[in-house]
Amino acid sequence: MTVTEPAEQRLAISFWIWGLWNTAPHGFFNDLEARMAELRERGFNCIRLEGGACLTHDAQGRRRGALSFLEAVPGHTRHIRQMERMGAGRCDLLARLLELAGLAQRYQVKLILSSWYFLHTFWFTDERLTAELLGLPPEQCFARFARGLDRILGELKERGLADVVAFAEIFNEADGLGFVGGFGEKRQPEAVLDRYRGWHEEALAFLRERHPGIRFALDTYTPYTHVGLMPRNAQVWNYHSYFL
Repeated sequence: MTVTEPAEQRLAISFWIWGLWNTAPHGFFNDLEARMAELRERGFNCIRLEGGACLTHDAQGRRRGALSFLEAVPGHTRHIRQMERMGAGRCDLLARLLELAGLAQRYQVKLILSSWYFLHTFWFTDERLTAELLGLPPEQCFARFARGLDRILGELKERGLADVVAFAEIFNEADGLGFVGGFGEKRQPEAVLDRYRGWHEEALAFLRERHPGIRFALDTYTPYTHVGLMPRNAQVWNYHSYFL
């Protein structure tokens, strides 16, 4: 994936998917500055991660503060990427993200903010909060998470840290989520696909109006995504290519 900034900066992206959560004793990402220094030593200048939209603030915009999280796969978590020390405990995701953004600015590193909530992050989120978010009607999901992202970006702006955002996206793999028909070939009528795209476009329009200096992306799990799902107002298209 290649993304260019206005100054033609190429991004070498490192994937810290749940780095914010990794706060257990001796956790790999517990010391964010040490990891940031190593990142730069290895030639990377960008981090892609789960930013915690809707987990940092509630529906009224109030900061949630420290939340309780579960062990993702009890007894096996350390064998799963970036969950080596992510055991059950409490974590203030906003405080961690602000710390990371401050370090990113100092080390001249960019951040890509996304949300894996509906794919993976709900596994280990407090059950009461998961009931709230997984219970959203499909037509509200894009708008609710766009507002969550908006609040995070507002916090960054207040502290002069918004310049670290390379781009932001409402959802990772937005074309494969359950409320837009799931993974695989889309066989729904065009009118149904257009409704899904409409939800996404409305959410992106909200974000672009609120944050004109930030780029907003469409992320898809494949380069062959159905064009009927692709929002026409996304500024970046970011798709996945896996290989071994």
